[in-house]
This record gives sequence, C-alpha cells and structure tokens, in this order.
Amino acid sequence: MTEDQFLLLAQLLQFSPSPELEQEVRHTQTPSSPAARAILALHHKIKGTYVIHRPTAFRVVVSHDDLDRFPGALNLKPDMQVQLVSYTSERYISVRITQLPQSPKGYVRGVITEQLVANSVFQVGDSVYFSEDQVHALLGH
Repeated sequence: MTEDQFLLLAQLLQFSPSPELEQEVRHTQTPSSPAARAILALHHKIKGTYVIHRPTAFRVVVSHDDLDRFPGALNLKPDMQVQLVSYTSERYISVRITQLPQSPKGYVRGVITEQLVANSVFQVGDSVYFSEDQVHALLGH
C-alpha cells in the first residue's frame, strides 16, 4: 500500500492518520489495532472489486493437443489454490479461486494470494479471471 492509498483510506474511514498507524498498516504482517485492520480490510475489498486482471494476462499452459492433461481435466473448486503463469514476466502467481464460471465457456474468478515479483502489475489481493487451461499447477485447498 502506498502512502497516498493509506491517507485516502484513513480519510474514508474517518481515522486520524498518524505515523504509528501508517507504520502498522504499511509494514506489519498482522496489525493489532482496529483502525489498522479496518484500513487493510477496505483496501483488500477495493482491490478485489476494482483491480481485475483479465485472462489475456496469463499464459495458456494446456492445449487440445496435450496428451498429459487435456482441457477440462481439472476439478476446480472454490477456495482451491492454483498457480498461473504471467504472460509478460513468465513468473508464477498463486491464486485462490473465489468463484467458478456459470457456463463451461466462462472464466474462473480468483484473488492473488502470493506475488514474489517486486513492482509487478499483479499484487496480492487483486482479482483475476482465468480459464482452466491456464492453470499451471494445483497448490491445494
């Protein structure tokens, strides 16, 4: 979270921004104060709702010619952790599935849970849309 994002979220939630609160929000893994938790919760909700990466951002890893795993072979479920491959950086991105498509041709929706590349366009908490043939690996549930 940037300083500007922190200040805007504190203002929206009507908290007085202090250096201590900013330090807790921006640099603590598990904040203890209710104000810091509220700011982070709103930040994640906004990112999950408005920052959406489309399927074109991820590499297709399975084709109809693939003999090891044909499209449709995975039994994806909500809360399952999967791994996608960024089309631009060729790096792995961990995603938790939040919603399955309503039709076989629809896209799975998920939330990025881990990003190992600094300054990437993909950030933890961002929403993503992807298809089953873009799943590189299942990481568990």
